[in-house]
Amino acid sequence: MNRNLLVFAVSAIMAASCGAPLSLSVPVEKRVRSENNVDFSGGTVAVVGISPLGYKDSVLLSSMAMGVAERLESDLGADSGSIYVYTMFSSQIGTSSPADVKYMAAYTGGDFLIVLDSLHVGDYSAVHPDERVYADGRYMVQTFVSIPYSLVMKVYGPENTLVRTLRRDSAYEWVLLSPQGLSDVTAIGKAQESLRNVFSELGESLAQELTPQWVLQEKSIYVYDNDGWIQAYYDAAEFRWKEAMDFWLTQVDPGNAEKAACAAANISVACEILEMDALAARWREKSEKFSDYTYLR
Repeated sequence: MNRNLLVFAVSAIMAASCGAPLSLSVPVEKRVRSENNVDFSGGTVAVVGISPLGYKDSVLLSSMAMGVAERLESDLGADSGSIYVYTMFSSQIGTSSPADVKYMAAYTGGDFLIVLDSLHVGDYSAVHPDERVYADGRYMVQTFVSIPYSLVMKVYGPENTLVRTLRRDSAYEWVLLSPQGLSDVTAIGKAQESLRNVFSELGESLAQELTPQWVLQEKSIYVYDNDGWIQAYYDAAEFRWKEAMDFWLTQVDPGNAEKAACAAANISVACEILEMDALAARWREKSEKFSDYTYLR
């Protein structure tokens, strides 16, 4: 948002607040962890796709493996192409044997080994619902095309220990629109055109589960009708948390418990966004001790 417009809007709101602090919402991005996250710090990563020799869907497995590697490179801040992708055959190697896992780790040189195994892709199906949808200025006929797939992805860490297993048993669906409708053959043919890209995206979605992801959240910041407080809110809205914290630290004055509580609550939010969770908890406690103004999530 334009700076002057934001400051004007906040000032207008504060003018109606009669000097009391307001809790204003600010959109922030925060890295959120999940139970499937793996700590890859300090280690190299390799991706292996295992399929039968001559498997008809080996190209899709390779696309999925590339999607996993590219997404991890992005999420881990690694150079493009630094995570290598390998293809091996199930008649020669597998994850059921610890010796095979050790061999794959040695062959690829990866401290962490991500193995995509047991990919099964089913047959296409097409459905033609009666309902039409309005798009591009006219009513269009819908055709739903879906294809089932299943897969097991295993992650091995140092010492070739299994640290994570992810399973997928789902179906991907396309929604195709046309003025007159599509035959099964035509609809499935259109779906096939994008199949490699679809499996690359499916690989990316698998990789996302292994690392913390940035999620847009709404957080509440306390603001007073004061240039400094309004500027600090603007800094927070523009992700300049250090500048905002520098001001809030000057407001943690025991002589004004109300403002001190609000400033401490704001500092707690900033620490949380900056992933200083222990410090965020301490500032939250300080806020609660200063007064009955509680930290607002």
